[in-house]
Amino acid sequence: MTIGDQVYDRVVLPGASNGGTTAGVPRLPARGASILLPYGAEVASVEISGERVLIGRGYTIEPTRRSCP
Repeated sequence: MTIGDQVYDRVVLPGASNGGTTAGVPRLPARGASILLPYGAEVASVEISGERVLIGRGYTIEPTRRSCP
């Protein structure tokens, strides 16, 4: 992707949407999760499972753009 004279890299994760709410920060994919808790319960901690994958270094990730109404 090119904005002006700058070339950016886009990160894509199947099943996840690229979004962001703050203009200018890296636009990265994210997925949400819904977790049902019994009434009155409190979460003590959250653990994410899976493999961490390093995709490399030296990327210029595309920025989140300012939203237009």
